[in-house]
Amino acid sequence: MSTVPVFTNCTYLWTTGGASPQTTPQITVKKGGKYFLEVKSDNNCTAIDSFTVNVGNIADFSITGDSIICNGSETILQTSRSFASYLWNTGETSPTIKADKSGIYSVNIKDSSGCEGYASFKIDIIPAITLKILGNNTICFNDSIILTADKDYNNYIWSTGASTKSIVIRSGGWYKLNVRDKNGCIGVDSIYIEDKNTNLDGINNINFGKIKIQSNKEIILNLKNISSADITISKISQLSNVNVFKVKIDKNLISTGVTANLKVDFLPLQPVFYKDTIKIEVSEPCIKTYYLEISGCGYADIFVWIPDTTAIIGTINYNIPIYAKLDAINPTSVKSSIYTGIEFEATGFSPKDVLPSEFSDKGINNSIKTIDMKLSNYIFPNNDIKLSALQGVVLLYSQPILNLHFLKSESGDSLINFIPMDGSLTYNKFCIKDLNLIIPLKLTDMEISPNPANSIITINISGQEQGLFTLSIFDFKGSKLFNELFENYSDKISTKQYIVNLKDFSDGVYLIVLTKPLGTITQMIRLVK
Repeated sequence: MSTVPVFTNCTYLWTTGGASPQTTPQITVKKGGKYFLEVKSDNNCTAIDSFTVNVGNIADFSITGDSIICNGSETILQTSRSFASYLWNTGETSPTIKADKSGIYSVNIKDSSGCEGYASFKIDIIPAITLKILGNNTICFNDSIILTADKDYNNYIWSTGASTKSIVIRSGGWYKLNVRDKNGCIGVDSIYIEDKNTNLDGINNINFGKIKIQSNKEIILNLKNISSADITISKISQLSNVNVFKVKIDKNLISTGVTANLKVDFLPLQPVFYKDTIKIEVSEPCIKTYYLEISGCGYADIFVWIPDTTAIIGTINYNIPIYAKLDAINPTSVKSSIYTGIEFEATGFSPKDVLPSEFSDKGINNSIKTIDMKLSNYIFPNNDIKLSALQGVVLLYSQPILNLHFLKSESGDSLINFIPMDGSLTYNKFCIKDLNLIIPLKLTDMEISPNPANSIITINISGQEQGLFTLSIFDFKGSKLFNELFENYSDKISTKQYIVNLKDFSDGVYLIVLTKPLGTITQMIRLVK
């Protein structure tokens, strides 16, 4: 409103710049601008004046800032325009203030025209993000674990540089995560991952070597926990489940630095090679599996013997038995072949057969008779069995006892040992009535004709000796030029004739040798062409 002093008997004329003129002593203005007034008195005196009105524009201002802030953060509040003075409800008079609490913030302002204004602003506080990294806080060697944020957020920044909610890690240490939600609030969390391992010392393969069947051997492995945490063994098993091995451990929870005893027993049942694998499964602190090989051989001892027997001189078809027995406590048997030999004085016993087995008469050397014997794939139980027998004639021997000696006995299998035990044959004095049983023996003889010879010779051999014969011709350098083997097992006098053509032989002296069961005959012949 604009007014002027009121004069009597005067007229008034307001010019408002385009608006309708007004003639009242005073007017009300709502716009800025320059206003003119003309006053006339009743005596026609005129006075003119002007007045400029400036209108302050304070109605369209506001307070700016973040209406929602995170707990623990702040925002800057200020008016959208500048004014001459400020008075905030916090008591501050600066153009801007910091706000970190929820509530209503207001300001009273005054411009340079003295106009006053008022505005308010509401701030809400969002609760702080309680970020939690989820995941196992230990990791095992060569393993991996997943770390993840507990909730969904707008942004993720891991200390590894990853920007996903979850990450896969393969080593221990510190891991940090920064997140930002839809309101821009930030959350931070970190986690320490401890490296762990399962380390059992003393896992070694076991070789029991050779153990006699039905004999037990025990080996104990000392398994020491050299890890930083207790070890839990969840299971111990044998992959092949070979029943000759037994495995047992004295404790399944092994504290750090403590030793557990793994006991392995080996009880072989047959003379064979045994092998298995022990599997040790650990569940804590890290899942791990250990394997160790266990092996061993069973071997068997088989006794072979000739018992001491007594016979009457002159007995025909007399049997000297040969026995065998597997050395084992519990009932069992072993299958094997046996290769052996027996030797004795040839003048004490004349064998005709070895029953039931394959045999070979090796003849007589220095009056010693040798018989080789073989039995194939024979079953040897752990009780006495009659393995074989020498069958022949009991001769008139010069000594009261004939010793029967085993040569080396073998099986052809390194895990089966034959242990031979010698025997004897004792001679009973015969009675007069038994003299008729004694058969006179014609020793084998050899005749050669003609001698000297020029190309062809005839060799006649006759006698009652039984066994293997060898006829050989040697020159004086010792080279064997002729060799012939033959056998005789007839009780009667047998004759054998050889016609030998010497046309390819050089002139000179040659030796003709006959090796027979009861000795050797050597004759010299001269060849003259």
